[in-house]
Amino acid sequence: MNLQRSPYIIILHEMRDLIKVLSLGFALYGMKCTAQTVSGQVDGYDYVDLGLKSGTMWATYNVGATKPTEKGDDFAWGETETKDKYEWETYKWCTIYENGNFDQFTKYVITPGYGTIDNKTVLEAEDDAAKANWGIKWRMPTTEEQKELIDGCTWVQERIAGTSIKVQKGTSKTNGAIIYLPYDEMALYYSSSLSEEVTDKVRCICIINSPKIMSTQRYYPSNVRAVAVETALETYNVSFYSKDSVLIEKQVVAVGKSTSEVKYPFEEGYEFIGWSDSSFTNVKKDLDVYAQYREIANPTTVNGSVNGYDYVNLGLPSGRLWATYNIGATKPTEFGDYFRWGQTKPCKNFDAPYVYDEQATGLAPTKDAATVNWGSAWRTPTSKEQNELIDGCDWEWTNNYFGSGVKGIIGISKINGNLIFLPAAGEKVDSDLFHANEIGHYWSSTPNPEYDQPMTSYEIGFSDWGIFPHEYDRYWGRPVRAVVSIDLTKYSNISNQKLQVYSRNGNIYITNAQPNTKTQVFDMNGIAIAASETDGYGNAELSAAKGVYVVTVGNMSTKVILK
Repeated sequence: MNLQRSPYIIILHEMRDLIKVLSLGFALYGMKCTAQTVSGQVDGYDYVDLGLKSGTMWATYNVGATKPTEKGDDFAWGETETKDKYEWETYKWCTIYENGNFDQFTKYVITPGYGTIDNKTVLEAEDDAAKANWGIKWRMPTTEEQKELIDGCTWVQERIAGTSIKVQKGTSKTNGAIIYLPYDEMALYYSSSLSEEVTDKVRCICIINSPKIMSTQRYYPSNVRAVAVETALETYNVSFYSKDSVLIEKQVVAVGKSTSEVKYPFEEGYEFIGWSDSSFTNVKKDLDVYAQYREIANPTTVNGSVNGYDYVNLGLPSGRLWATYNIGATKPTEFGDYFRWGQTKPCKNFDAPYVYDEQATGLAPTKDAATVNWGSAWRTPTSKEQNELIDGCDWEWTNNYFGSGVKGIIGISKINGNLIFLPAAGEKVDSDLFHANEIGHYWSSTPNPEYDQPMTSYEIGFSDWGIFPHEYDRYWGRPVRAVVSIDLTKYSNISNQKLQVYSRNGNIYITNAQPNTKTQVFDMNGIAIAASETDGYGNAELSAAKGVYVVTVGNMSTKVILK
């Protein structure tokens, strides 16, 4: 097994602060545990009612166990039987390379490069270990239900008197009912939910010092604590729909209980303002609930484009123009790609060992991710330019950037009021993503000149408590927010401050041109492949396949990249 990808390494990295205080919990061992609550049975398996808002009833012991203090069986995510070997080579839903690591996934694929995307994010019934082993009235919980379990109880570590068995004892904050989660030094409990960021990981409860929601690799062995689909309680169906009446999620909820949280779909150009019926917090009948939105203007300022990539003019003293989105992204709310300092290809599985250039004084164009990926008109900013950006804007953290669901930091220019957004994209080692939607790190091109720190470079760092310059090990993968490196007055392939030509979602858009002006799209061989005229407001939309094109608007031209 490759230790760099081991879930132990991933989890210990994320919980390093907790591990420092792990010894504090040992004093609790040896205490006598209060008996776990049993509220009823479904098909011969006990459940406990913890008084959770959603009405979810949790099994009192793991699948494969016969009592609350038994560990039970291990399962890989999406598999319904136990096995002797848990590696990518034996995982049901992937093909592998010769080195034993995964190549492509054959089901539950949400990100490019991992196989045919099917956008399945929750286990289907035939792949649910709880349902397969305990029957159709049981299933694996979603990550939202696991979070509700953790938040709805007070947790302590205990050891069963006279045994070596350790448990996390959860006591309901609502009704005092008790649930046990047994573990050794560490335990994982799978949800039915795929990770939101990448295809090869899933959400789970991890127990080291206390229960916490985390992500782990799909092949890894994990326990399953089931939830009851049907109990003796009266239940109703609550169906959540998008604004276009597409079913988002259907939940079975006990009478008088609340549904678990439902994530509304992001709609480009719209802000979510609530659900059409709020009575899903106290369900007394079948409900159909619809997401409601209001149209908003694009909040990010766009003043022009270079090589088809948008920039914003924040009126900074240096005149520096900043990209409106990250390298590898297509809009401000996307995280984009992650690069080790001085490398121009995104981080991936099994990256070659990183070689530190201790004599580096900056980034040459051939080692600059911005220049290599976006062209010579762009480069990674210096630390001085990043500091100018920090000082030149007022900054505000947002948990939901204009209804997108993306967290990050908004900068509003102190000089001209223009806006820039930096998503909290986290950081990577190989393809392992950490702290997404929690913190942000963006490389500069400036290495740390200190003699005792030749392996670090400067960056922007930020979280919900502020933005600051920082230095970090160059080995880590970071996003890059580029700057325009040229004098715009000498660059021909640029739309002016009024006229805008840009690509988005596979189309080419023209705005603020002269009305009824001829527009054409040429491939790089000079062959015209599309033509149109701007409407009475100076706007036009053209379509083309993925590629690099020259777009002409009257006697002006610019290069556009369709991704």
